[in-house]
Amino acid sequence: MGKRPAGTRPADSSRKPHYRVRVARRMADVGPQEWDRCAAHGNVFVTHAYLSALEDSRSVGPETGYAPCHFVIEEPDGTVAAVAPAYVKEHSEGEYGTDKGWDRHHADFPGAYYPKLQFEVPLTPIGGPRLLTGPDTDKATLLKILFAAASGFAERNTLSSVHVNYASKAEVEALEQLGAIADPDIQLLWSNDGYDSFDAFVRTLRAKRRNTILRERAEITGQGIAFDHVTGGSLEAGHMDRFYPFYRSTNRRYGAKLLLRPEFFHDLRARLADRLHLILARRGADHVGGTLLVRDGDTLYARYWGCSEEIKFLHFEAVYYQAIDYAIRHGIAHIHGGSGGPHKISRGFLPMAVQHAHWFRDKRFHRLIEQGLKTKTKTIARQTDAIMRRAPFVRATPRA
Repeated sequence: MGKRPAGTRPADSSRKPHYRVRVARRMADVGPQEWDRCAAHGNVFVTHAYLSALEDSRSVGPETGYAPCHFVIEEPDGTVAAVAPAYVKEHSEGEYGTDKGWDRHHADFPGAYYPKLQFEVPLTPIGGPRLLTGPDTDKATLLKILFAAASGFAERNTLSSVHVNYASKAEVEALEQLGAIADPDIQLLWSNDGYDSFDAFVRTLRAKRRNTILRERAEITGQGIAFDHVTGGSLEAGHMDRFYPFYRSTNRRYGAKLLLRPEFFHDLRARLADRLHLILARRGADHVGGTLLVRDGDTLYARYWGCSEEIKFLHFEAVYYQAIDYAIRHGIAHIHGGSGGPHKISRGFLPMAVQHAHWFRDKRFHRLIEQGLKTKTKTIARQTDAIMRRAPFVRATPRA
């Protein structure tokens, strides 16, 4: 077993005598088959391969402020009943708005806000189950055990809080019953309503938006930009070498800390090439930008983008129009666009609900955040209504 973060002790395994809860300090401490047996009903981002790529590339680890402490719930005979990816975090970087400056508010209360315990897929704001359970298990019972173990772990290790980010709706509802605070949010999703071509899609849009999209696409073509789509066995190490500077340039442009190392993208290709879809923008023989998407079932996840120079409308074409065109031609049902961005809404992405759950050791701080999140619930409802009013479709309904 790997080295524990300084000052932490094991999870409490005494609450349920017929189960044992242990903490794995790295993904390598849980067998891939055991983990993925539990992750079978999740998505690619909770698989052993994806989480291991984050750790093995050193994009995630104690040295980056993400100390792995994955919770493993075992039957008396040692069979793994459930797993949950978790990290002791020393910061709130890479959380994409789920932590709203709570560290500053916590300064008025005893103790430090960091470190905190977080159940999540690091640097990956994608919804899905956070307690991964094996077949024929009682998830409600296992969730109670996980919550008790996590809050006990936080108490014993002087962690300010427990956060479960981008969890399933059922998990958040159950955690709320156990004393956590529900935290609603929205992301944006494009859906393929049986279109037989990109033109069929744009015909469903209001005239002004339809004409804008067609004009943007024509301008990209007029600049001599073409696109290479690379996936599966065709994806080589050289493609990742070509893409990484594009990804790095986006982080630099927006002043964001570069958290994902080049090795992560190589590890991802080595382990999950059949799930990756790389779109490279090419002018003549030179690639000038690219988008890396991850496919899981009927959904494409637009994850990373960048370019070597500013080319008007390249971002819209490479990230959205090329992906939409590909999804239509290959019968893919959805494109997950992540959080925020009016530019996504005007290109056919509609709001979908996501949720988080939080628990704080300090009861007064817990109540303060609870009151604030009640206000946020109303704000999210207003934001959803506002997005739908701006939606480009002749008719539009928000996604469940």
